[in-house]
Amino acid sequence: FIPQMLNYQATPAVSFKKGCYTGQEIVARMQYLGKLKRHMYHLVCHSSALNVGDTLMLAPNQQGVGTVASVVAIGNQQWDALVVLTDEAREADKLFTGNHELTALQFIELPYSLEK
Repeated sequence: FIPQMLNYQATPAVSFKKGCYTGQEIVARMQYLGKLKRHMYHLVCHSSALNVGDTLMLAPNQQGVGTVASVVAIGNQQWDALVVLTDEAREADKLFTGNHELTALQFIELPYSLEK
């Protein structure tokens, strides 16, 4: 992930005005010249299994549209997760990871705005 995929540009986690660090050129180029196609979202869903690193798809065994960055079980087959998704996938009714279907998707509002 690059910092913008984790929404760091919307928080004080990264500064674009000072400092030198590994990968700074790529991060700054994305901030000022690029169009970010993936963002981190907070998601609650139902599924028989969900693990960190799982690839999320719009249909079984299709191209990936996202990745599970963090997940915790909050009930019987219910999960609370941070996922990095494409903007298209954010509008989906259900997602898949391998052979498992994620249903009852509920996106939780973030405590910050992703707008520039």
